[in-house]
Amino acid sequence: MKLPVSFQKHRYVFVTFTLVLATGMMIYAGILHNASAQINGHEQAERQLSPVHQPERDLLDVINGQRHELHRQNLRPDWNLFRISRLEAEKIAAGKREAAALIDVHSMLNTLGFDGSDIQMITLHTVENNESVETVWRKSKRASSLIRLPAFQQIGTGYASGKKGRVWVVLVAHANSR
Repeated sequence: MKLPVSFQKHRYVFVTFTLVLATGMMIYAGILHNASAQINGHEQAERQLSPVHQPERDLLDVINGQRHELHRQNLRPDWNLFRISRLEAEKIAAGKREAAALIDVHSMLNTLGFDGSDIQMITLHTVENNESVETVWRKSKRASSLIRLPAFQQIGTGYASGKKGRVWVVLVAHANSR
């Protein structure tokens, strides 16, 4: 196949333009990736699919941070506890229930293999949108007791917002409750 005469005259310009364009695209992709990591505050390894929403993760970080300050072991997340606590938070936030029903929580957890006697629950509620989760947690009367108890090893936090305000439900369990 014979190339056109005009291509042969401008071959170096075409090759140079192609190399500059390819290099520019690689640099742009690298800058864009780094910028998104800095904006979100998460590295690539942390950007995994997770069943935990950000407000739930924030509360988990607050609880484990306070336990760390008291030289207690961090609570391990349990996805079943997260699911059930989120369901309870959604019911309260929607106005279907005034408070989390511990009996319903125990029956749901028993079907998943948990021993219901080893589960404790704390409900946090606020109607202010600008109040941080840490402030809501510190206002809770039962928060300090949960932080100080070394026996609990698993945690699940649920969050929902609705017409009744913002609601967090915290479920903690012993490691041997399964």
